[in-house]
Amino acid sequence: MSWNPKCILSAILVGAHTTIYPFVALGHAPQVLNVDDATDSRNFLHIGEKCSIREGAVLHPGSPEGSGLTHVGDNCLIMSGVHIGHDARVGDDVVKSANTSIGGHVHVGNGTVIGGQAAVHQRVHIGHEAMIGGHCGIDKYVPPWALV
Repeated sequence: MSWNPKCILSAILVGAHTTIYPFVALGHAPQVLNVDDATDSRNFLHIGEKCSIREGAVLHPGSPEGSGLTHVGDNCLIMSGVHIGHDARVGDDVVKSANTSIGGHVHVGNGTVIGGQAAVHQRVHIGHEAMIGGHCGIDKYVPPWALV
């Protein structure tokens, strides 16, 4: 197995007062099919201010086939083992509990809480201030203020 330094090409911007804990993976090539991630450098990851990114979280950048940008808003708590897929948009004041996953192109509204071990299918929109319970599988639109 050889290491290819070209696979880490993403531009990463981290806001002020954001804390990133050990073993976090940021900005590695997005997990998409049919894209030569070893040669494409148009991938961006933006993490807002005053966030806490806990141990073992994985945040992928945008993909060339999508917007090219993954965005995490301000004041977010991203707990251990969380996965945020390519081209995702996570609003401000979002809590993603341990071992949650959101797929590519997912939009999460401001103030949303996603419970432990929940999974959100790609291209789903979650409205602001929704609450997703632990162990849920989300594959459809969640309206604002909904409890799932």
